[in-house]
Amino acid sequence: MPNNLFKLMAILPLYGMKVVKPPLEAYENEFNVITVERSFTFAIRTPGERDDWVQAIATAITENAEKKSTLKSLRSSQVKRSIYESDGSYKIGTKAPIWIPEARVTMCPICTSDFSVRSRRRHCRGCGKVVCNNCASNKAPLFYRKYQCARVCDVCYEKLYTDVTKMRDIDVHNSVYNMKDDIYGTVSECIGLTHDDLEMRFKKADTKRKVRHLPQRLKEVCANDAGSALSAYLHKRIKKNKWQRLWFVVKDKVLYAYKASEDVAALEATPLLGFEVKTMDTETYDGIDASLVFELLHHGRTMFTFHTDSTASRDRWVATIQEATKLV
Repeated sequence: MPNNLFKLMAILPLYGMKVVKPPLEAYENEFNVITVERSFTFAIRTPGERDDWVQAIATAITENAEKKSTLKSLRSSQVKRSIYESDGSYKIGTKAPIWIPEARVTMCPICTSDFSVRSRRRHCRGCGKVVCNNCASNKAPLFYRKYQCARVCDVCYEKLYTDVTKMRDIDVHNSVYNMKDDIYGTVSECIGLTHDDLEMRFKKADTKRKVRHLPQRLKEVCANDAGSALSAYLHKRIKKNKWQRLWFVVKDKVLYAYKASEDVAALEATPLLGFEVKTMDTETYDGIDASLVFELLHHGRTMFTFHTDSTASRDRWVATIQEATKLV
């Protein structure tokens, strides 16, 4: 095979690497590879192939870790204490974040303003979330960027600044020493950094922020809530021959609708108690295969009509909503 078909883009060390599957069923063909310098989301053709890739990478990570010496294991445990939160998640800035695709977000998660031509999207280099320009105007030094400054959101800025204020010069020295294992290439530019050097690299922008006020019931559950009974895209009937694709979440007997799967505020929230779920007994409905369609009725009146992309998905939604309509 000719060599000019492929180009090396990055070298990712197995040391410190983590491979994870997204928690949402809608992204069953995807997996994330997280390393210090770069992190990626990969989309595979089938869930089976995805699982094979995840298993192969996880095995390679384990085999690589087993080759490390006792001394390396001791240092690794010290690194773990410094880059992990108490809940096992990575501390902000220690690993390159997975960037959330822009297509999965329609509003800023901080101020909840809708994105538009005038409201520019930006990826926070700390957490990977898509935020508006106003909420990502600050800059902070990040470990995975060899403590070079990058744009971060307001939430990450405050967290990073708080963490740095608690560090001593010896802590900065140790983090640079650990950087040699985690980051590919030289880290000579970080040698000699002090606590004061890091603190001076924080740049807080003086921008005016307007927070859009929304009813609290629309902000109680995020679109990507991992504790939901079911979440996925559905097509909602707006009028004859017109359907709108929205993200829906069922949680605590309430049906939430969102424009996209990573939005933090719902368009509407419908308590499901008292509703009835009905499937179609015809061949087609409004130009759609009736086996994909179901309705929500209240006191015998059709309130909402949806269609899914498969009968299996339709059955899951019907079963989940039926359970949510019961008081007990």
